[in-house]
Amino acid sequence: AMNVRPQNYDWPEFYDHVIDLTRYTFSRPRILKRAKANRGFSRWLNVVRAVSSEGAGRIKYYTKVRRMLDEDRQFRAYFEGETREIPDFFVDQVKNDLGPLWEYLPDGALYHDELAYLKKTKRLLPLSDAPPAVAAAN
Repeated sequence: AMNVRPQNYDWPEFYDHVIDLTRYTFSRPRILKRAKANRGFSRWLNVVRAVSSEGAGRIKYYTKVRRMLDEDRQFRAYFEGETREIPDFFVDQVKNDLGPLWEYLPDGALYHDELAYLKKTKRLLPLSDAPPAVAAAN
């Protein structure tokens, strides 16, 4: 998930492109070309990373996100900015990544006020002197 919206694509089309690009990036010819361009330890490290689960894992992840954009209305609504309710898919991901530290995450830590800076700035500047984004937020 991102905090910006693609300008020229809807979300499913955007993820179709991300999947295609990732498949291309982790294709055998691209891996070999990168290996030839690198020297020393980094050459082999990059090859191992590319042929390991990293490449396949990214493709699998993006494919799942793409499928959920079509099948899960709450998931799509989150991407479209229609809701601020974080889909279980992402909450579960954070829980998994944090492991036993999850229980120490403060309430509300996954949520933020994307307008917090503008709200603070608006109080500090008279509206006539405010940047256009702040003035538009009024």
